[in-house]
Parts: sequence; C-alpha cells; structure tokens
Amino acid sequence: MPRTAVRGPQNLKSMLAQSTEIEPISRRLASLALAQVAQDGALNVRQNELLRRHFATAGEALGWVDWAGDEGDSVLGVGKDVATMTKGGARALARDLKAELASKQVEVAQIEKTAATILKLSENSKTAYPVEVTYHFTVRDSSAELVTKTDTLTLEGPTEAASAAANVEKTIPSKTKLADLMILDIKEKQVQIDVIMKGMSDFVESSHQLLREVILNLQ
Repeated sequence: MPRTAVRGPQNLKSMLAQSTEIEPISRRLASLALAQVAQDGALNVRQNELLRRHFATAGEALGWVDWAGDEGDSVLGVGKDVATMTKGGARALARDLKAELASKQVEVAQIEKTAATILKLSENSKTAYPVEVTYHFTVRDSSAELVTKTDTLTLEGPTEAASAAANVEKTIPSKTKLADLMILDIKEKQVQIDVIMKGMSDFVESSHQLLREVILNLQ
C-alpha cells in the first residue's frame, strides 16, 4: 500500500525538527543503535524491549497502521522512517557530544580556577559570607557510567573557605583522571556514530522482525 502524501520523507524530516514526540524518539533510536555498535551488533533483552516500545510509539505517531497487511512493502516502508529518524537522532547526539567534549576538555582548568577563587575568597577580609561556589567535574554513577556532576559549595566563613579550597585542590588528580577517561569515551562514541551513519541499513535490517511485530500490533 503506498504512503499518503503527508508521509513523505521531507515531511518526516520536518516532523523531526518540530515534533515534541518524534524528536525524542529519534534520539532514543540513535542511542540504541549506538549501543548495538558498542556491543558488537547485538542488543540485550532489555534494550530490545525498549526498541520495540520506541517503534510502537513511532508507529502510532506516523500512521504505520497504513502498512498493515502489505507483507511485501510494510517493513521496507517503515524501515525508511526508522532510518530517517535514527539518522536525525544520531546527528543530534553528535552535536551533544561535540559540545560535551569541548566542555570536558577545559573541565580540569575550570576546577583549578575554582580552587584558586575559593582560596582568594578565604584570604579577602571583605568577603561577605555565606558564599556559594558552583563547579563541574566527572564522576562514575551508580551503574559505573562516566557522567558530569555539578556541585555547589556553601561557604560560611574564611576557615571553611580555606578548607574547601584545599579539598578541591587535593581532588584535582583523581578528577583529571576521570575527565580524561570521559574524553576518550566521548571520542569513542563519536566514532561509533560515524559507523551508524555509514551503516544505517545494518541497524534497520536487524530490526525487521521487531518492525513486523509492531505493525501487526497496530492493527
């Protein structure tokens, strides 16, 4: 069954830019495609279920039910939508990674600057307390993933400020190590996104069975 005019590729690209429903799905699909590349082409059970849910949401938004019963063209038809959405999501992730990398590359310098700023505050008799100082650094979350954390220090007096400056300075080596690891992680993801963009057909083809099931369930 042919797609109707409103389902054209250009319209879908417009929807990616404008829709509050489609754009997040495109990012989630790209994230799963990224995971598939990182895991040597295989998603785990939980990831496959997430992929099924994202396909179902996309199918409802894009009218994939129109393809139901068209055995020959259904998967090929919706596969084009999947490719368009995943490419859009991958481009968005690439932009995020570029910005994150730029920020991460100056993170340690900013931490050093924060320590120096707090020390100057502690030494300045005119400092009006309490003072809040916010800075960013890299940590491992509960699942051992490298993430950026924001911490705000509330300084109540010169002694506390001097102690905080010393503590921040003391942690710079360990924070530098984690920041460097996250830079490597970001660069690896950038390479993987290039792999996704060049091999989009692999992701789509690996999803054919899930797409068939989703289309049937939309009837």
